[in-house]
Amino acid sequence: MAGNAFVLKLGDGADILEELKKLVHEQRMALAFVENASGRLKDFHLVSMAPNGRIESNFFKDACEVSAMHGKVQRIRGELVANVRVLASRTGFTGISGQLTKGKADGELIVEVRKVDMSRMIEA
Repeated sequence: MAGNAFVLKLGDGADILEELKKLVHEQRMALAFVENASGRLKDFHLVSMAPNGRIESNFFKDACEVSAMHGKVQRIRGELVANVRVLASRTGFTGISGQLTKGKADGELIVEVRKVDMSRMIEA
């Protein structure tokens, strides 16, 4: 950890969203940004908008390489809520993306998180 930056190393099978919430809770953060990730995820569920405008909900059992991960974890009415989006590559370089509603690390997954200092926030 350097200042407000954290690197979360998740082992094989770790629940991504639960571990993010655990970090935010243990570090007493009100708001944290997920800035990126490196590694693979498996057994994950994504919700996304299809080209025809319909909302799709897909579960992926096989492991996929994470190309990008971003979002936030925040306290809403005292409860920690994770809002994280993922861009991942499937076999054959097919990209998939969407809102992560559940997922596990496949092997080691490294997630970069930044604490937001609410006392330095400027409201306009």
